[in-house]
Order: sequence, then C-alpha cells, then structure tokens
Amino acid sequence: VGGELSYDLAVLKVKTNELLKYNEHAKPVTIAEDYQIGETVMAIGNPECEGTSVTSGIISVVSENLEMTGVDEVTKCMFRVMRIDAAVNGGNSGGGLFNAAGALIGVVNAKYSSSGIEGLGFAIPSNGAIEILNAIIKNGNADNINSSISSGRPMLGITGVYVMGGA
Repeated sequence: VGGELSYDLAVLKVKTNELLKYNEHAKPVTIAEDYQIGETVMAIGNPECEGTSVTSGIISVVSENLEMTGVDEVTKCMFRVMRIDAAVNGGNSGGGLFNAAGALIGVVNAKYSSSGIEGLGFAIPSNGAIEILNAIIKNGNADNINSSISSGRPMLGITGVYVMGGA
C-alpha cells in the first residue's frame, strides 16, 4: 500500500492467505492504551529469517528520542521510541512488541550494538505507529502529518526563480 522511510513503517496488503482464512484462532491484534517503565514486554520477530521467535524483557525508558540513518544509508530520521531490554536481533525490526496481556504496545525498529552495551532495543510506540499507518492507508504516504513519533519533514517554503536578464 505504501511506506515511509522517515518513519520506518510500511503497510502491506495481503489479498488472500489460506492459513489465516481457515484458522479459528487468528484474530486482529488489540492495541494497548498505555504502558509504563518496568512493564513486561515480548518482542516477536523473525531474526535472520530463521523462523518466528519471541524474546522478553521490560520497558526501560517510556519515551526518548533516537536518531537513525534510514535503510538508504543517507536519510537521517529522528524517532520518539521506547527503550526495551528484550533481545532484538537482525530481522526482528518491524515485529510487534506486546505486553503481558498480548496487546500491541509498539513496533520494534532498532537495537544498539556496541562492545560495551548489551540488551538495548527500541520500539515505536503503537499510538504513534497507528497514526502513521492510517495516513499511509489513506494517502499511500504520511506526507504533511505532524506525528507524535517523528520530528516530521521540515519545509522552508521558498521557491527559486531564474530570470533571464538583459539591459
């Protein structure tokens, strides 16, 4: 349907999926209204394309800013994220972050790698992600939306005009 590099989110449309169609246990996810420091979380993903995995941890920081370089390795993006200590590995990005009741509280989007730091993962809070995803569904992109998860895309509003001059 669409996606936004500067928000690290995309919407896919699945036309048919026989597995879900006939699975009586498949149901839409519940979105959590809030979350707090110390709350137990589970990150679900597909690290290194080796199959679905679940890691658990807690929310370490409810809200902080994180600057990242986009997948194009050029675009600088600033996100409002929650910090978690659940293991996040390559391939988990885009997976859901759930609370103990199974409600979605975020979308895993990054981890910090360093020889001196372990267990530092990040997730976009579900309320901000839903806002962006709804804009993508409606417009195919999230242009001109002032989201709570990103500093947005600043525009100066100046247009240059070249005038051929002569005396």
